[in-house]
Amino acid sequence: MVKVSQTLSRSVNEQARSLDQWDQRYNQISSGEFSGTTEMVDFEDLMLAREMMTSQVEQRASPPEGFVAFSIPSVPNQIVHLDEKREQNRVGLMWSGTRYHAMTERASHIVVVTMRQQMLFGALDELEMKCPKTGSIAVGNVSALFERLDGLLALIKAKPEILSDDAFCRRTVGYIVAQCARAISQDGSPLDSKSSWRIDRKRIVRASCDAADEAGVERATLALMQRTCRVSPRILQYAFQEVLGISPLRWLKLARLNKARRDLESNAFTSVTDAALCSSFNHLGRFSTSYRMLFGESPNQTLQKFQGCVAELPAM
Repeated sequence: MVKVSQTLSRSVNEQARSLDQWDQRYNQISSGEFSGTTEMVDFEDLMLAREMMTSQVEQRASPPEGFVAFSIPSVPNQIVHLDEKREQNRVGLMWSGTRYHAMTERASHIVVVTMRQQMLFGALDELEMKCPKTGSIAVGNVSALFERLDGLLALIKAKPEILSDDAFCRRTVGYIVAQCARAISQDGSPLDSKSSWRIDRKRIVRASCDAADEAGVERATLALMQRTCRVSPRILQYAFQEVLGISPLRWLKLARLNKARRDLESNAFTSVTDAALCSSFNHLGRFSTSYRMLFGESPNQTLQKFQGCVAELPAM
């Protein structure tokens, strides 16, 4: 049975939960009130979704077990991939069991296709192609692929009754799988010196972010991030500025603010003070100011808003 859903999100944490069965965590990077939308058509073995967000977001995601996913931006270079083998102007190819790490531009518009791995393998066999082992695929025209799949979503949204036609659904699934399979190409051209330099910077950023997450961002320090990558403070600074456009200290502060918001939304704490201290903010006034500047509301407003949502849930 085909399911159609639309989710409106008030925070990056709600947005991260909008794709069913995915293991995701988002951090809001740009300042201002967040707004996000996810529209999804679930054909059971294949899901076609459109994700739109008004803020710059750091994404960490893994597809469901046994699935492979394609992340297709509306505009090339709209996503900065932090995986070493991903280059700009490529579609993200994500396998279950792997961790996808990327940064979106502000006001991002992305189509996500999630399908069972065997469906992709079968389509590639018909095309006599091998499935790439790298983390990304080169696509000749990213915008054209996006427009075809985004147009299909628009058609279904305008005429949802067509999903009652089983033949149409089968043709649609076959069309989506074929489009994704044909988009795959092996790019054997060697990397130039600039690309190699960017990959080195990405490796530094990803390794230091992973080290901070593993230690807990509330306990992580710049010294830990530097030791993990075995680089000087200056090189770490250059890498973050080049890849993410922010300093490592700014990234760490944003990660802690996002942790505090997750704690407040999940009702892990009943007071703002406890949430601030748990995220290593010892000055409550500065914490509240930074929090409001990033999320467009005070931590007290977040606590009250999501406590109210919990209170409205029916008793089980």
